[in-house]
Amino acid sequence: MSRPILAKKRPGKHIFQTLAGHTEDALHALAAYLREHRETVAGLVREQDLSFREFCQVLFLALFLHDLGKATREFQDRLVKEELGRELSHTFFSLPLVHTDLPPEQNLLVRVLVLTHHTQPFDELYYTFDPLPRVSYMIEEIKEFLSLYPLFYERHFREIFPLCAHPLLPPQGLPQRDLREELRKEVTRLHREVRAGWPPARLKAVYCLAATLLKYCDSQASRAFLEADLEEGVYGPVLPAQGKGAGSSPGTLPRRHGTPGAGPGGRHRYALLLLPPGRQRLEAALARALDLSRRTRREKLVWITPAQHASGLVYTGLSRLLEPLEVEMVHAPSYFAADPYAWGLPPENGSRNNKDAGLRAHIFSAPVTVATLDHLVFSLVHGFRYADYALGNLLKSVVVVDGLPAPGSPALGYTLDALELLRRLHIPHIIVEGLLAPSLKAFLEEAGYEVVEEGGGFREPRFEPALSCGHLTQAVVERFPRLPRQVVFAPDAPSAARLARELRAFLPPEHLFVHHSLFNHRDRLRREMHLCTLAQRKTPWVLVTDGTLDAACLPACDAVHTGEAGAAVLVRRCFPLWDGGHLVLHLPEGGRGNRALPWHGGKSRLTGLAAALEEELRAHRPGPTNLREVFLACILSGPSPREVRYSRQPLVGLWPYPARLMDVLPQCFWDGASSPPPDLRQLCVKLPAAWHEQKAAWFSIAEGPAGKLVLCHLPYCPQGGLEMPA
Repeated sequence: MSRPILAKKRPGKHIFQTLAGHTEDALHALAAYLREHRETVAGLVREQDLSFREFCQVLFLALFLHDLGKATREFQDRLVKEELGRELSHTFFSLPLVHTDLPPEQNLLVRVLVLTHHTQPFDELYYTFDPLPRVSYMIEEIKEFLSLYPLFYERHFREIFPLCAHPLLPPQGLPQRDLREELRKEVTRLHREVRAGWPPARLKAVYCLAATLLKYCDSQASRAFLEADLEEGVYGPVLPAQGKGAGSSPGTLPRRHGTPGAGPGGRHRYALLLLPPGRQRLEAALARALDLSRRTRREKLVWITPAQHASGLVYTGLSRLLEPLEVEMVHAPSYFAADPYAWGLPPENGSRNNKDAGLRAHIFSAPVTVATLDHLVFSLVHGFRYADYALGNLLKSVVVVDGLPAPGSPALGYTLDALELLRRLHIPHIIVEGLLAPSLKAFLEEAGYEVVEEGGGFREPRFEPALSCGHLTQAVVERFPRLPRQVVFAPDAPSAARLARELRAFLPPEHLFVHHSLFNHRDRLRREMHLCTLAQRKTPWVLVTDGTLDAACLPACDAVHTGEAGAAVLVRRCFPLWDGGHLVLHLPEGGRGNRALPWHGGKSRLTGLAAALEEELRAHRPGPTNLREVFLACILSGPSPREVRYSRQPLVGLWPYPARLMDVLPQCFWDGASSPPPDLRQLCVKLPAAWHEQKAAWFSIAEGPAGKLVLCHLPYCPQGGLEMPA
């Protein structure tokens, strides 16, 4: 009997797992998942005109063959020595070995899944580094491994689906000379051929669903081996020996969940939910989303906020309403593009596989994820590493788009086109809005959205508008005795920080709350959780913030101070005042007032606000974007994340260049640390990515555990955030 093919090694220890053992653990995880989620999986693939049996055949064979490229003399030697690098990519060298007797289009899909199960594909991927020119395949050991497939099927899948397809032995005469160049050409041919056999949207959906499940099962098997209590030696499967089903199955939404304000749902998969101001907005939107998840058999909820910062207010509210269900929050991936790993290149060695900071949240693995518009748009077009896995989980989700971007931003056009692609992929979703321009409402209704106006629609607003050309600090202080609850929107984060410092000289510290984007993610969330308690406070308060805080989530107050802004932004900032209060519009000296809102008559009228929104939309009507074109190019390979999102002039310009944000780590959290802090991602602050070039002296680069980090040399304190130079 030949020696076993090895697949895994514990770092620094002589503890190994065979290819057969790791593969059976992964298949064990798949079988457990399919038993638990059979109804959901069958419904999802049925939407893509594929039977449950056909999908299971593809999954079983792809997972059975996924690590066969490790069966080379070179890989085995370097695994033992812990000297593996990307030049020995086992996914790349698996290609000549992966053949089945499935129908041609499904056989091609199996080959693509094996090729891409570690690295998201793009056109020039295997030309960005040099795999070895040739390898020595362990032919006899490979044949012996392939003979195990009926045994694995009988052990794990006999009661799940009938086996009607089989792996085939590798062809005689595997290429030995010029293997690298032959395989590079084969990768290109493979992507071309599989695209020719499937309609684009259907291929994208089936591929992403399968790739996400394959990644999950592979990760479960790898984790089981790393965590098992093993002595030195060579091991087969460890999951059955541990008495576990498959590790922790990904969490799912509850099938029934009581939520305050829950109402009857409609029959549509797509809804425009118009919610008036009030404390029950989140509860009403959640009730609709849970109802939609039950009707469409979805097991996850992805809540999208229309910015690069995810909403901590929404995260806190959902965590409270859905307790004890796990809720994750993740901000937009950093736009800093100096790390090739962020562009989609495989790491130099395998040490970073499954170790990406925040990967689980970025691909929506939790039952509920509060994410950003970047995640929604770029999961469709390879805009970040592992975007295909994110889309695979989106297909299993109900998506809530909590507010549309304001007219005048390219983000609005991209959002509307992203929603059109969600409909093509049959992903159920809800748009949550307040007051909307009538023509935009009509456009969405014509596109197939059920328009639902909760609470009988919008009632007449009762706030009083006022204009001010005086000093902002003075205006807040003068109104404080008679208007004890005030929200102040500063033009930007540095202005908010300066204003807060000025107000501390006049207001007791227990009455002043500060929230802006110069706080790191951990401190922002702590402050947002505190803001959720403002509605219950009996004492006066003043909140100073910037535009990153959504006013629709704030409690009712007595005054809102704001500078000039577009109608859509101003209307949302009026929400805390809808039942009465003062909207104070601060103008620069000599300003004439904002024409977007009807100031005449002393009080705003609902019809006047709608007309202002319509006028703004007419002036900045979004045209079609290139998103669908890029989506079609990224069905399997296509452009890289660098081309799509990270370059100075990306294919998808969701945000103007000055508005793109990067994550920076204040140097105080890095200096003196014997090892990187465990919550490194939560200690980062988002700053304009352009500053890395414009203010180069503020920054330096360090090598972090999951890629390059941008260190920021400016002082940081939890009370004020990052301190800008005067």
